Amino acid sequence: MTPIEETALPASLRTILVVEDNDINREMLCSLLEDDFEVMQAKDGREGIELLKRHYDILSLVLLDVYMPECDGFDFLRFRQTDDRYSNVPVIVTTVSDSLDDEIECLKLGSNDFVVKPYDVEIILNRIRNTIKLRETASIVNQLTWDSITNLYREEFFFHRVEELLETYPDRSF
Repeated sequence: MTPIEETALPASLRTILVVEDNDINREMLCSLLEDDFEVMQAKDGREGIELLKRHYDILSLVLLDVYMPECDGFDFLRFRQTDDRYSNVPVIVTTVSDSLDDEIECLKLGSNDFVVKPYDVEIILNRIRNTIKLRETASIVNQLTWDSITNLYREEFFFHRVEELLETYPDRSF
């Protein structure tokens, strides 16, 4: 197995939810990830939604199959859009469908990436790593930019933005 490059947190502190109805595919993904991540698994979209509701605060990523009985990946993505707590968890769609329409629909519904099965192990691991790193970086920037109590710019960032505006519009009066 290829080790996953470290980002802001040790990988062992990251949890990935695998939502996949095919037992073999789900077990393969879980075994691929379990050395580097905590892994939760759901056998369909409905179970995936329940796990998302209960564990959104610790999930670093969801790997989501699109075509599943009862509650499919599209339904999961639609539900995820109903609450910012859920939509902040990144999703990589993993599917046998190579339909451009499916990919566009998943991206419109907020998925972060779309990987067609069978996928290359190196590709899926790097996409997982990059997606998690991007989310963690955005979270850090957000924490440094905004005061959580006032929901205003932090003082340092405020002065930085003022300086940028003054340089960008030197002839404008503020």
